[in-house]
Amino acid sequence: MKQITTDFVILGAGLSGLVVAESLIKEKKDVVLIEKENQVGGLARTLSYDSFKFDIGGHRLCITKKENLAYLESLFNGNDIIYQKTKCKIYFESRFIDYPPSLKSSFSLNHRYLFKIAAELVKQKNKKSIRSFEDWIRSHYGDTLFEVYFKNYTEKVWGISCNNLSSDWADKRIGNAFSRNTREYLPNFYYPRHGIGELPEKIGQYVNNKLFKGSKIREIELFEDYGQLMFEVDNDIYRVKFKNLISTIPLRELIFLVKNAPVCLREITGDIKYRDLILACLVIDKEKLTPLHWCYIPQKDIIFSRIYEPKNWSPGLSKSRNSMMLCLEIFCSYNDNIWNTQDQLILKQVEDGLNKLNFCKGIKVLDGIIKRFTYVYPLYQVDYKECQDKVLAYFSKFRNVYLTGRSGSHSYLDMEECIIKGKETISLILNK
Repeated sequence: MKQITTDFVILGAGLSGLVVAESLIKEKKDVVLIEKENQVGGLARTLSYDSFKFDIGGHRLCITKKENLAYLESLFNGNDIIYQKTKCKIYFESRFIDYPPSLKSSFSLNHRYLFKIAAELVKQKNKKSIRSFEDWIRSHYGDTLFEVYFKNYTEKVWGISCNNLSSDWADKRIGNAFSRNTREYLPNFYYPRHGIGELPEKIGQYVNNKLFKGSKIREIELFEDYGQLMFEVDNDIYRVKFKNLISTIPLRELIFLVKNAPVCLREITGDIKYRDLILACLVIDKEKLTPLHWCYIPQKDIIFSRIYEPKNWSPGLSKSRNSMMLCLEIFCSYNDNIWNTQDQLILKQVEDGLNKLNFCKGIKVLDGIIKRFTYVYPLYQVDYKECQDKVLAYFSKFRNVYLTGRSGSHSYLDMEECIIKGKETISLILNK
């Protein structure tokens, strides 16, 4: 068994873990970064198939702070990153409509809804008893828009009824129809020319000699002023004694790794839920299908919920002129019926779904693969905070434990927010 002593152990080399590791190394701190995959980036990886590259669903880099733009520019040459306008639509009743919704898109729905929508948007509703996503949408957008626009797609993505989904998600990601003040409405984004995975790979260059990829953590022990961790990589077993632990891995995994964690916490972590993803990647006989980055599909009789065209994000993701890759996102839960469906059957259902969409009819599928990913979206069911707060309270008892990032804090963060939270964690550590 190999022994390591370090100031900081960081769990997970996704964007948050890498930002934290890089910052600590620049502060001359001793760091060990542990990653279970053989590639850095977490969900912000770019994968390859044949002559095509694709992300795990597509990732926008929406930068709102000058210091984060400066950070991005320090990593990339000017020509290596593309600044572009977001193009997203929902395909509703055979028409493309803005997503997220705007007042203009609300009125472009079928005319039979028009007057009811207008009246409900203007009318003020009681906002005192908002608990669920359904409550929030009915209050801010009205009953008609909830029923015809929001309900089906939301339930298809999250796998639960809108009445069981927390209002927190709507408040954070959808926002008011009049103000459009959430990050989902940011009109432009940055994107690396060869895929979002270039960003974590650039950061990873600073931490490479501190990084253990393809690792499996066996156990963690936490004490008042230090901790111990055992992990395995390439048939070698390491025992690490550390002063501080920074975790960006899912809370549900972390609590089971901590050897001395209370049994009662392990029993309730099933209530910290996630949505998982199956990505069906098809090679089709077209140079271009739509001009969109994403197209949302609310119909419940179609297996996929979102269409993502990598070539529209950057020409650098495809070397083919006569064909393109089309990625279909299928939201599910680990080990459910969809997750356990055989790859060929999923590909067949995806093709059947495409044939039901007018703008996809006549597509010839030349090839296809299936990729599965866990812990993709933190799920905010109405009572999610009750369990999450108990777990967070337990870890807050340790002065040397920090939880950050999308999975580490079970927060629905975008990429810039992950960078921000990572740097906030560093400030907290250095100011102690």
